[in-house]
Amino acid sequence: MSVDKKAWYAITVTGGKEIKTRDWLIANKSRFGVSDDVLDDVIVPIQRKITVKNGKKRITESSLMGPYIYVHANICDEKVISFFSQAPNAYSFVGCKSKGFRSGADVISDEEINKIMHNNKNEVTSENIKYYVGDAVEVVSGSFSSFRGIVKETNDKTNILSVSVMIFGGENIIEVKYSQVRKIDKYE
Repeated sequence: MSVDKKAWYAITVTGGKEIKTRDWLIANKSRFGVSDDVLDDVIVPIQRKITVKNGKKRITESSLMGPYIYVHANICDEKVISFFSQAPNAYSFVGCKSKGFRSGADVISDEEINKIMHNNKNEVTSENIKYYVGDAVEVVSGSFSSFRGIVKETNDKTNILSVSVMIFGGENIIEVKYSQVRKIDKYE
């Protein structure tokens, strides 16, 4: 699919390097001669985790949507293609049949980008929240998002819970971080 104007695209990047790749693209755009006319936005949906330990507040950021960054660009411009190809930790557009940054990329609708950005406003706070065996919880982020279950084991040192959830009709134990769950009234 050939697009002659800017649209939203997802780029697959190395997991854990989303923020660094975004920062590199923003910092090096002018050096590669890429103007706002062909690339005007680079975003990574992030989750800010606020923890309080020993009275000190700490904020960390991590990618909310996996190993992807989102760009608003005209991918028919050769400067943009060359620029993305040289970005560290960037592999290809999502939807490309061949590896790299050539045609065939999937366009992301404005509605989907708005949903992604709406989710980006979520902050997870784990300020001395205690979980106990038998607590009912709902997973709010990660691969098991929206699963509900019962806490089977807690580890306050690593902030990891073992939670029993139903997957394909059978009980399974998953491990999740404290920040990935919220307490609920009851498990159904």
